[in-house]
Amino acid sequence: MTEDEKALRMAGALGIFWFKHSHFSEGRRWVKNILESASDSFEEERVKAWRWAGFLAFFQDDLTESRRIFTQNLEREQALGD
Repeated sequence: MTEDEKALRMAGALGIFWFKHSHFSEGRRWVKNILESASDSFEEERVKAWRWAGFLAFFQDDLTESRRIFTQNLEREQALGD
């Protein structure tokens, strides 16, 4: 498992922690940094990380960004058959 894959999996797994503890800004910052630095491989892990980015933006009332993320991520999820 590469470092990129580990980071993406961690971002997806920590989403629930950031949500439950109201660490929305911290979570968004981490997910953004991970997604920007990770390679375009590991699409399933990227989709999960993007999903959390959308939820965290939503819970910060950043509805424009949340909608943008979810709209783009929907295409990724559909491509994976989800």
